[in-house]
Amino acid sequence: MIPMDKVSKKRRVSADMNIDEQKSSLSSLISNPPENTRIIEFSPKLASYVLENLNVNNRTKKKKNIRRYAKDMSSGNWSLTGDTIQFSKNGVLMNGQNRLFACVKAGVPFVTHVAFGIEASSRVHMDVGKVRNNHDLFHGEGVPYPLETGKGIRMIMAWKSGNTDARGMDIDLREMLEIYNNVIDKSVLELCIKKAKAVKKHTAYPDPHLTALMYFAWKQGHSEKVKKFMDDLIAGYGNGPRSPVRLLLSTVSRLRMDRFARITTHMYAIMLARSWNNYLHGRASKVSDMKVTLDDTLPIDTSM
Repeated sequence: MIPMDKVSKKRRVSADMNIDEQKSSLSSLISNPPENTRIIEFSPKLASYVLENLNVNNRTKKKKNIRRYAKDMSSGNWSLTGDTIQFSKNGVLMNGQNRLFACVKAGVPFVTHVAFGIEASSRVHMDVGKVRNNHDLFHGEGVPYPLETGKGIRMIMAWKSGNTDARGMDIDLREMLEIYNNVIDKSVLELCIKKAKAVKKHTAYPDPHLTALMYFAWKQGHSEKVKKFMDDLIAGYGNGPRSPVRLLLSTVSRLRMDRFARITTHMYAIMLARSWNNYLHGRASKVSDMKVTLDDTLPIDTSM
């Protein structure tokens, strides 16, 4: 048990209280948040209660960290630091789930500073550039396909700026959320990601490229045609060896088998865009369409 001088006297929460008292005191702090942090002793039961009832759309838990924290808690090496467990104004756990999971795993209480009344929208600013990534961001926002959403948006914005490689796109989490909420057509993006994942499953073609291609084609008014294009990619269907779908897939397969060749993201983008253009206009592809140089640019309309 921790010394009483380490636990905030006002609306105290500590492991020597029964669980109903712990929950009641925590609820009071959440409902009427103090201006300063409170030092609280989380019992395993209270930690479990928070994780089961207040941990909504949080980022993916870090198993390695949980194991390390639990080991320190069990061995008595856990110390009171300035790191806080955080709750939003509406009572949702904003930060600290790994420490709470560790408490449950260790089966012993731990002491921590706790902050209340945090703005729910501030999650995007937590640990920017260090711990949280695009997957954490969109998972926390409850977005379907959180990993693919971040990758898809980065590729869409790369294509929009004339680049075929998204690795050079400098988009922080705040900008990513702004793009998702105010630039991207969310419903179309979700449909494109779902279809791109299906194509990737059958062809191993990179899904960010497929998502970007389908998104721009859809926004140009070719929704039904591009859905058919994706379905044909899944089926490997084409009328003849020079059909856009069949030539694209056979070229990629040949390059992957060539141990002296390397398919770059630039090549994937250009070959896919050229194949789509030919498919859209009912043309057979040419062998030259599958030969890509560094100077080649995307041959599609990327206006949104």
